[in-house]
Amino acid sequence: MPGPVDAVAHLASPASPPDYARLPLETLAVGSRGTENALRLALRHGARFLLASTSEVYGDPVVHPQPEEYWGNVNPVGPRSVYDEAKRYAEALTTAYRTGPGADTGIVRIFNTYGPRMRPRDGRVVSTFLRQALSGRPLTVYGDGGQTRSFCYVDDLVRGLTAMLDAHCAGPVNLGNPVECTVSDLARLVLRVTGSGSPVVHRPLPVDDPGRRRPDIARAAALLGWRPEVPCRRGCGAPLPGSCRRCPVPPSRPGRDTVSGRIAVALAGTVLAVAGAGCLATPHYQPTARTYYVSPDGDDEAAGTSPGRAWRTLERAERTALEPGDRLLLRGGARFPGTVTVGAHEAGDAARPVVVGSYGGGRATVSAGRLAGVSVHNTAGVEIHDLVVQGAGARATDQAGVNLHTDEGGRRRHVVVSGVDVSGFRVGVSVGSTAAGSGFRDVTVRRATLHGNRDAGLLTYGPVCGPTAPTTPTGTSRWSGSRRSPTWATLPSTTGTPAAASSSAVCGRPWCVAPVPTTTAAPPARARRSGRWACGRTTPPRC
Repeated sequence: MPGPVDAVAHLASPASPPDYARLPLETLAVGSRGTENALRLALRHGARFLLASTSEVYGDPVVHPQPEEYWGNVNPVGPRSVYDEAKRYAEALTTAYRTGPGADTGIVRIFNTYGPRMRPRDGRVVSTFLRQALSGRPLTVYGDGGQTRSFCYVDDLVRGLTAMLDAHCAGPVNLGNPVECTVSDLARLVLRVTGSGSPVVHRPLPVDDPGRRRPDIARAAALLGWRPEVPCRRGCGAPLPGSCRRCPVPPSRPGRDTVSGRIAVALAGTVLAVAGAGCLATPHYQPTARTYYVSPDGDDEAAGTSPGRAWRTLERAERTALEPGDRLLLRGGARFPGTVTVGAHEAGDAARPVVVGSYGGGRATVSAGRLAGVSVHNTAGVEIHDLVVQGAGARATDQAGVNLHTDEGGRRRHVVVSGVDVSGFRVGVSVGSTAAGSGFRDVTVRRATLHGNRDAGLLTYGPVCGPTAPTTPTGTSRWSGSRRSPTWATLPSTTGTPAAASSSAVCGRPWCVAPVPTTTAAPPARARRSGRWACGRTTPPRC
């Protein structure tokens, strides 16, 4: 190769089981001869050499999570051996070039990675499940589905690779997301996300299929300053559905509705729910309602299904999809940094709502910082009870403490917000839609203390009015126990600044924001200025 070479990155190899089973000799060759050719090129030009190795060097590990010091548990003559041993040989060869001729080399061990533009038939679990679900075929789960994987978003992996190129350390260094989930959980999430009615079928577990896989990334954090940054279940709150501010989704090609095209969209916009924040948490599908517990004394490796086996963090709870009748309960009196999101395809109904609340004595506190505290996005059948929700400060965040938002067609029915104390946000409780023909029905807000929020205590809003859209508020909501259109409402407040409110139409921008004057007295329980707009108009402003 003529000209200067600064770095050589060797990422070449079949990496999915069907590929290296179909190309066994080629897989061994690229790990041996291919690695040596790349090393010679780097040595000749005095360039940095980076080897992309794999978590498969750990085999079916008996140490969990897997640190770089672990030598692994690998079958050298099994069906996966051509890939495992090719990478192990490549690591040995890279180390020999470093200690012998003095090449500047680095080794990274890559764990499961996913992202847009994966091949639908590459044989990996994420793309396989999506392809099967979108084509209406059964999802194939091997064994009981209790084996775990961890999924790292491709943007995070690329950051890790470039950091390793710049670090000039030898490694090996694990690159992956330290949050694991079961294969059964992933299958269930894909079905919920795609809306597929495909059944799940179980097949015998392949030979040497690893039971658990999770990286120890302490070395990457210490040497490279690297950690995954895409926990999308937490980061993808309203008003950015299905994607993340930090996770750009490539546009789909117009006119393509093939399974491959839809998988690309699903991978980019839907399975982001799995990354960082992971997927679900129960090892097997159970149609019955469950209760999950979160406690500062808990353990994120626990089942989460009893106070004695509680999870420790909201981040762990975010990885569990909630089904009708499920409850997520936080220990009363404790403070939990993070957010709670009930997203699309997590829904109950009035008879079997998804419930988020507290257990034990007192109310739990959700300390959300600059993010929304509790988000209900493109779904309903949700009740939020007995929580304290605190933000970073009225001037420090543009989020709502409790955010009920939809931007998909249809009316979402039944949301209850009860016994909450919300402060330190732009808005205390926000209810609305940004899509024509969408919104919420049967929303109840009661016994809410909304104080110390910048713009409003309670806000309702809708999309921009179109030429044929109505210009008057519609729908039915309950504010403080009274049933009326959401034009101007205040909530009783027992402490601090009384709740503020704004007026808006279901199909219009908020026309006026007129907070209740700050007093120590609680405002009346029923909606104020019945029949008038907050700005004094007797008819709604024109759009």
